[in-house]
Amino acid sequence: MKLTACVVLLVVLALLLPEESAGWWRRRRRRSCSRVNCAWGNWGSWGACTAPCGNSGTQTRSRSVARGAQCGGAGCSGSSSDTQACNRGCPNGTPSGASCVCTGTGYTGTCCDTDINECKDGSHTCHPVHGVCTNTDGGYTCTCAEGYTGDGHRCIPINDCTANSHWERCGSACPQTCDSSPFQICPAVCVLGCVCDRGYVLHNDVCILPDDCPPEGAGTEWQQVSGRLKFVSVGRSGVWGVNSNNQIYYRTGTYGDEASAGTGWVNIAGSLKQISSGNNIVWGVNGNDDIYIRLGISWSSPSGSSWRHIPGKLKQVHVSPTSNQVWGVNSGDNIYQRTGITASNPAEPTPPPPPQQLTPMPTEKPVKEASFGDCLSSSSS
Repeated sequence: MKLTACVVLLVVLALLLPEESAGWWRRRRRRSCSRVNCAWGNWGSWGACTAPCGNSGTQTRSRSVARGAQCGGAGCSGSSSDTQACNRGCPNGTPSGASCVCTGTGYTGTCCDTDINECKDGSHTCHPVHGVCTNTDGGYTCTCAEGYTGDGHRCIPINDCTANSHWERCGSACPQTCDSSPFQICPAVCVLGCVCDRGYVLHNDVCILPDDCPPEGAGTEWQQVSGRLKFVSVGRSGVWGVNSNNQIYYRTGTYGDEASAGTGWVNIAGSLKQISSGNNIVWGVNGNDDIYIRLGISWSSPSGSSWRHIPGKLKQVHVSPTSNQVWGVNSGDNIYQRTGITASNPAEPTPPPPPQQLTPMPTEKPVKEASFGDCLSSSSS
């Protein structure tokens, strides 16, 4: 009976409470579960870069959730990882992927961060004898040794000029030579060193009078070529010669290039005492004054393929290196000209006789490279 009376009393009190008090009561009951939003923790350290240099390196870092969402709270926004560029660029080169291109920079290595010592590896351009090379970061400098002066690339003795020349601090960078034009354009203002005295010109590093210059077309000097020959001839067919034993030699590397010194001598089968090089043909005479021509000469076969006998007797023959016109002298010193020479028939005006009527040279041996010792031994035997 008492319990029932208490319940009734509470109900009556609730009905009698003001409306504001009743709202407070309801709110207090709902706050038993508060909303909690997600929260990220701090970012971790950046990881290692994927490249030491270049233009492709990246690195990442990560983070984790420090507090999860509760009671309907908002979740964490954003990513758990972050990426950024790293080690980009090449201070001494050009970026290329995960490395650098160092061409022409004076540096080497994956990132062009190792200096090249040009003085040590010999790639410098300082004077080879009197120049002093000093390595620098990314390059080098050249100076002249004591007692010499110049820019380090060209060093000459101080006040030690040759005859007909004198020392100048700002001499002509383009001195007059036997071959230079008075209207030449000089790339530099002046140079330090010896210059020719007034009225002289430079020729082969010597100052001479203009009247002493070699005539045009006479070249500048003689260059010795190894080997021994008693006769030599040059033409479009290259350089051909015979030694004291009448052995025949062709100079490799001279076909089509009359200015070339060639690379070696090749012994050609046969025997001639005199020879003349023309345009894709070679003429010669043997010890009996018999006349022969070399056939089959071309770019692919510069030493030719075989010899053909030409009727007649000459002690000396000469063929033009351009037109293939032929002149000769016999044992009586009578002069002869070969008629009927054409581009398609450089030897004779009529078709050659049948093979059985030809007088062949001795059977040819395979072409072989002749050493200069062979030439010398043949000459002395």
